[in-house]
Amino acid sequence: MRRAKTHPLGAALLLIGQQNIEGQRLRKWILVLSAGDITAPISVQLPDAALTSCPTAAIRAAPMSAAVRSTVPVDEQLTQVPFRVGEIGAGGQAPAR
Repeated sequence: MRRAKTHPLGAALLLIGQQNIEGQRLRKWILVLSAGDITAPISVQLPDAALTSCPTAAIRAAPMSAAVRSTVPVDEQLTQVPFRVGEIGAGGQAPAR
């Protein structure tokens, strides 16, 4: 199912579907958000068994609280990479974008 949505940051499209993985049925919600020059997919997936503890209305509402920051400090960006970076700046090196 596809539904056009209005998000506080811009236009959005909500996709709702299901997928079977190794015999387990999953429900999926994907909100594709267009916020200025950024397009952000926000995905939620739950096994059917978990739906009793998490209401569908709450799942649909959660991505609507997404926010976009104009900048993210380099130190914070580096905490998200899957490896550790030594002393950046040593020997004249600096992070580049």
